[in-house]
Amino acid sequence: MTGFGKKGLGSGAGMPRQSAGFGQAMPAQRMAQQHSEYDPMAAQREAFIAAERARREAEGGGYSNAYRDEPGHGSPGVSSYAQDYHSPHPRVIGNRSLAIAYIFWFILGQLSIHRFYLGATTSAIAQVGLLFGSFVVLFIFPPMGVVGLIGWALWIFADLFLMPGMHRAYCRQGAVNAGIFS
Repeated sequence: MTGFGKKGLGSGAGMPRQSAGFGQAMPAQRMAQQHSEYDPMAAQREAFIAAERARREAEGGGYSNAYRDEPGHGSPGVSSYAQDYHSPHPRVIGNRSLAIAYIFWFILGQLSIHRFYLGATTSAIAQVGLLFGSFVVLFIFPPMGVVGLIGWALWIFADLFLMPGMHRAYCRQGAVNAGIFS
């Protein structure tokens, strides 16, 4: 008696081997034979799969582009209900990197490139307008120009903490507010 759990059995007798072994694939025929005795629906399932394959071949050999373009026939494995489903929750599309936005903030923050990158175009134009407007006012009435420049500098510094929120808002909207880098 060699082996654990083979009480009363001679060597080589016992349950048939269920797996092919570590790192080896089991042939499909052997697997179907082993599992058919445990699964009463195996024959029906195999017949259904064979019928579906034959039907697909008769329609033109799989999923051609013409088949996908028909209504209700999108991606294979996706029901028409799932294709037509529109979620009330916004879809998250993360095609902008927050790290790159921070790099833009660090290098070109004076021109609000990070805001353009994250789709906040209106506030980016206002930020650049405040910078250049403050320079113009600085030559006309210096104290007011300095106040404008201090306000602009504080706004640029606040963007350090506001950028994650701008990134989330951009990702929720998708490419609707794509900004200058679309």
